[in-house]
Amino acid sequence: MRNVILVPGFNGVPKIYEYFKQELEAKGYKVFIPDCPLRDEITWDGYRRALDALNDKFDGGIIVAHSIGCAMSVKYVAESSVKPFAYISLAGFAQPFETPNRPDLDKGVAETTVHTNTGKRFAELVANRFSIYSDNDHIVPMELLEEFPMVINSKAVFIPGIGHMGKKIGLEKLPEVIDIIEKLDN
Repeated sequence: MRNVILVPGFNGVPKIYEYFKQELEAKGYKVFIPDCPLRDEITWDGYRRALDALNDKFDGGIIVAHSIGCAMSVKYVAESSVKPFAYISLAGFAQPFETPNRPDLDKGVAETTVHTNTGKRFAELVANRFSIYSDNDHIVPMELLEEFPMVINSKAVFIPGIGHMGKKIGLEKLPEVIDIIEKLDN
């Protein structure tokens, strides 16, 4: 079975990653979670080092990335020229934005710009691309959520009511991700 790399975002491993890990391992997938920097320690170099530690797991694998981890994993794939089989973003965005009263978040988000040529290179390397987003994300502005699939030429998957897919909304399962992976492998 394929490797699945679950790339975390700003606050680390979201609760739904526990669900993904359990479900995917039960189906025979090998699941890896890189030790990415958190909160005010987030930098592109920090993410690159964490993803480099799993470099040999990417080719033919599946990336599932959340929030800041989406742009960081896109940049990583484009720069390192690994060839994952598929990529699924959760609340992905390609441009920085400001969050009121959150300079720690703003600092991390400032590292996320995915330039057009980076998005094109990524799309050349990853054949299957999906971007999941919602209508009630309390972190990422809707226009950036809607723009992300265009930047990486992915299939937009809109799921109402799942927010930013983290602790605040209380999301513990997201079977749509498992369904996408299973359909790709059948």
